[in-house]
Amino acid sequence: MNEILTATAIIGAVILASTQMIKQVVNDNKWLPILNVLIGIAIGVVYALTIVNGQVAVYAWAGAISGLGAGGFYDLQANVKGLSNQRRATKLNDEGQGDQEPTFKDGE
Repeated sequence: MNEILTATAIIGAVILASTQMIKQVVNDNKWLPILNVLIGIAIGVVYALTIVNGQVAVYAWAGAISGLGAGGFYDLQANVKGLSNQRRATKLNDEGQGDQEPTFKDGE
């Protein structure tokens, strides 16, 4: 159990570093929490195959949890919902049914 907690801390640090590098290149930050989880799973699997030599599923879960922690678990749902709304708005605009220019209320 202690090895898994240690691996989670190490994987979390690597995810944070990789996220900072990705932020420098990518302008659309809505995908970062999802990428953090995927990167965490990948690092967890590599960690299990190279360093621990076993328990791939356990370390993949540890990587996923590290990705959630590194990316902000609270941002994941909001970003997925925002991406869904963005796709829906783009589809409506492409079909000529949506507002072509954003309208803002006072105070926004």
